[in-house]
Amino acid sequence: MNTFIRISISLILFFQLYFPLNAQEVKELFEGRINYSLKFVDKTGELNEAMVKLFIGDAQLYTVKRGKYKNEMNGKFKFRMVYLGQDTMYTQYLGNKFVMWTLSSEQEDSLLSFEIIENAEEVNGINCHLLKIKTAKGSIDYYYHPDYRLEYEDYKAHENSFWNFSVEKTGCLPLKSIVDTEEEYTELIFKEIMPMKIEDSEFTVPEGPRKKASEE
Repeated sequence: MNTFIRISISLILFFQLYFPLNAQEVKELFEGRINYSLKFVDKTGELNEAMVKLFIGDAQLYTVKRGKYKNEMNGKFKFRMVYLGQDTMYTQYLGNKFVMWTLSSEQEDSLLSFEIIENAEEVNGINCHLLKIKTAKGSIDYYYHPDYRLEYEDYKAHENSFWNFSVEKTGCLPLKSIVDTEEEYTELIFKEIMPMKIEDSEFTVPEGPRKKASEE
């Protein structure tokens, strides 16, 4: 058989067999809601365990859609945070007329090192990889699975909490995360994952006068 024809046939078979298989392995970007259990410890001593549960709660509901997310906690203050894919995050507490804002493009910590550990831990039945981050103020453990994808370009302006860095390195939502610093310990573990279509209206920034959060 002519060498050129043999190589051509081999390449055709390669593209037919290899690339469709890999295309099927690429998951769609996650859209929907995730319920997390929340454990928060205030190491400064200003809030004890009972106060944390009362005011902050013990659960968070995240709603996610292409560069946007909404975070709602179940504590007495019942506040929600909205991120619209740019450089600002908005927060409103129940009963407070002001809408607080913070610059998500600001990072008050610095990266020291990171590593990725594959198949690090099973989180509620899902085998997760782990992104371990060491910072000047502490550490972040970011557990993830490739089925729950995010796009880095959607969050590249979200410097705060190393969110854009974590998405860049993993391409995924966290199914479990631990932030441990001198001032606080925060642990989120998913309880329920609910893929679904989300309306853009879910991310409407609350009405009300704006106030920078640091002025509170």
